[in-house]
Amino acid sequence: MTSVVRFCFAKKDATIDTALERLSDAIHRR
Repeated sequence: MTSVVRFCFAKKDATIDTALERLSDAIHRR
């Protein structure tokens, strides 16, 4: 069920996902 929910909200959380990826990238670069 979680995968389905995430898939449904994938388009809405696309921007949030990108932001999280950028944040994690910056943290890993440190």
